[in-house]
Amino acid sequence: MLGPLPRLYHLLLWVVTLGFCVGAGAWLASWTNVPVVASVGAGAGALIGVLVAYLLAHDFRAEPRTVRIRRH
Repeated sequence: MLGPLPRLYHLLLWVVTLGFCVGAGAWLASWTNVPVVASVGAGAGALIGVLVAYLLAHDFRAEPRTVRIRRH
């Protein structure tokens, strides 16, 4: 969605998105009474974070490609 980004911003986007999603997953899971669920919530948050970061950083526009025609 955000399109091509410089390498530093691309890496920063991944780190912030993953950190936020892992923290949010652990925080939401900690509201339950089961103590193991916080790590499961962090893992689920990491998976969701990877998906969200990919969707944010991937460019879905189909750009025209040059086609080379070889004639013999």
